[in-house]
Amino acid sequence: TLEPFWLCDRGMTPRRLAGILKARGICGIVFAPCLHGTEVRIEWPWPEFAMALVGAAPWPASLHRAGHHHFAAMRLALARAGDTRCAALLASDVNTRSGRAWEAAFLAHHPARARAREWLWCGENADDARRWLRRRRPRTVIVGRADWASSLVGEFPGVRWLALDRTGAPDWLAGVAVNFDRVAAAAVDLVVGQLRLNERGLPAEPRSLWLEGGWREP
Repeated sequence: TLEPFWLCDRGMTPRRLAGILKARGICGIVFAPCLHGTEVRIEWPWPEFAMALVGAAPWPASLHRAGHHHFAAMRLALARAGDTRCAALLASDVNTRSGRAWEAAFLAHHPARARAREWLWCGENADDARRWLRRRRPRTVIVGRADWASSLVGEFPGVRWLALDRTGAPDWLAGVAVNFDRVAAAAVDLVVGQLRLNERGLPAEPRSLWLEGGWREP
């Protein structure tokens, strides 16, 4: 079975939670992904548990992890775009948490590679992105956040919009469908494998499983 525990609960601390888990005989842990910020800090008795991590965010210990393949998502979006006047609007927090994988793939695989940097915008403010788009005037825009496409589409007629993550996206927006269930299941499998081998603590050779999303048209 899978049971959630929340470090943000009132009165909860890492030390107390570790004690609760041990008292209940729970020795396998999947750490949930970091959704805000770019770094996690936690003091934890690492040698006492079998562990895996969901997501690509930096972590205070080297663990096995499973996550979405951000690099492959951008590469797929660029291939679908097939346009030298293709721009990307990236959410800087997600790009940073993923080890700047979106950015790296855009610069490496843009059809106009020598000028790729000119077509890349990275930030958090939609108004700044709007002003940047008015100056660049791309034909295709790849967005890291689907809500940016929804808020900007009416101001840029004729522009084709593609999403790196279609979670919560409107029906008209094509893009990468991220299967978070498969990512979470892969993290669970990493923990189960350690439990079967009676392994605990930090792995000597941490394994990372990056799962690619599929493409979805409207």
